[in-house]
Amino acid sequence: MNKRIIIGSVLVLTLLLLMPSNPTIQQKTTEFINYKPTCFPFITYPSHVYAYGNISEITSPIAPGSTVKIPYYIEYKTDVPKILQYLPRMLSSLWLFNSFLWYPHELILTNSEMPEYIYTAISPPSVYIVDFPYSGDVSTGSADIFISVYENAPCDVYSFDVHTYSKEVGRIESCNHTRTFQFEVGYE
Repeated sequence: MNKRIIIGSVLVLTLLLLMPSNPTIQQKTTEFINYKPTCFPFITYPSHVYAYGNISEITSPIAPGSTVKIPYYIEYKTDVPKILQYLPRMLSSLWLFNSFLWYPHELILTNSEMPEYIYTAISPPSVYIVDFPYSGDVSTGSADIFISVYENAPCDVYSFDVHTYSKEVGRIESCNHTRTFQFEVGYE
């Protein structure tokens, strides 16, 4: 039998095994539809996120009525075996995400409840990781945190948490990380 026919038949059977058993039509939305793997659903890969901010921006007291910008850096890793990066992108996408499409990973940034006289904003509130990290690789992203102190804020020490998390996407498990920022309001 011809080698091309055998290889083609194996590829077609592999694709049929990996296809979603109940494909749904994606609606016109920006929300990602997470297809659950149907072939070997027990095989998943952990992901890890680590985030840190440039604390040197807030070592001195923040004066009431002022705003401080803190650069915030995010590192994203997965434990997906490197062997999958050598497959054609469509096949590795089919295995990882149960879809032919290659999805960017959204890392969502939120902050905790703020004290009464403090306002924080995170820009952008979501960081997209387009360059997918295989095991041993790191993908990075960044955002900015703005801390605004109201004019009538009492001089005191305040803190807030920034939560960074990613949702489960196909075989990639969700993960989260929390970083606490502490700063002082006062005059130098």
